[in-house]
Amino acid sequence: MQQEALEGIKLAVCAVALAVFAVAVMALL
Repeated sequence: MQQEALEGIKLAVCAVALAVFAVAVMALL
């Protein structure tokens, strides 16, 4: 895989993880 693709995938995974974390926090509050 190319470096750019890996960086893009890492950014996407981080964004999804942050979104899931935010939803979990809202659900708990």
